[in-house]
Amino acid sequence: MISRARLRSEGGQLVNEAARLERNRQRLTECWPSFSSAVRRVLDALEAQGFRPRIQDAWRSEEDQAKAVAGGFSDVFFGFHNVTGAGGRKEALACDVLDDDNPEGTPPKRYLLALAVAARAHGLETLIFKGLDKSEKATVEAAIAAGDIDRNVKLGNDPTHVQPTDITIAEAKAGKRPGGASLSASTISPPPEVFMALTDTEQRELVNRIRAMHIGNWVDSGTNQGDLTWLARIVGEQLAPLAARQQALEAALSNLAANQASDRQALARIVREQSEAAVRAVIGSNPAPTG
Repeated sequence: MISRARLRSEGGQLVNEAARLERNRQRLTECWPSFSSAVRRVLDALEAQGFRPRIQDAWRSEEDQAKAVAGGFSDVFFGFHNVTGAGGRKEALACDVLDDDNPEGTPPKRYLLALAVAARAHGLETLIFKGLDKSEKATVEAAIAAGDIDRNVKLGNDPTHVQPTDITIAEAKAGKRPGGASLSASTISPPPEVFMALTDTEQRELVNRIRAMHIGNWVDSGTNQGDLTWLARIVGEQLAPLAARQQALEAALSNLAANQASDRQALARIVREQSEAAVRAVIGSNPAPTG
């Protein structure tokens, strides 16, 4: 059913952990920023469950896309993988997320369902429904809605493909980006999430710290075992200093914008004064006729 997974598996060889993490980091740099952040959260959710997700493909050239169509692995000549920005900047809106523990064939259903559940939780979707009839889609939908990754259901034919839900391929090709952003914008405002103010390394460190605390508390035999209020408090404590950092960044950007506005006003004043001086000079050298 998912023969393309074998073709994407780099010869069926497992990728070691360091290489997997680096590959994921590099592939995410090929994506539009907000999509990249959402996929990063999906990967984290899968890793927290013990899976080892690997982004096999993110951005893809239109030439490679044509080869995929010719090989029967895609039915569009331009898709979310091919989205490109100004100057050829890679802005992919799709990732193929394989199970690195099962690179030689079809990933387990529980992995594919876990991927679909995590994608939906972070505003994305997989093509897990592709090729299914109405009743088959309903059974898969029920499993995803329940978060039941062990349910025995028939899956669609491209369940490792992850993409946004709020934009079409045609819109992306025309310059639109998820969240209403536009390719034509000269500047891009920083996203509001505190998490986005961090580097990839800082993001991973924060997630790992919270995850370690969470797991330690969960297996503890004390009174806090399984207490989601505790987890919310820990997350809040971890994010508090980052909120201050985000506010500082926003203040700096605001000051920069104000300075730029001031500079534009000064430039306009200089141009106006010079223009007035030039006009006066012309008038002075060409006095009005008398008589």
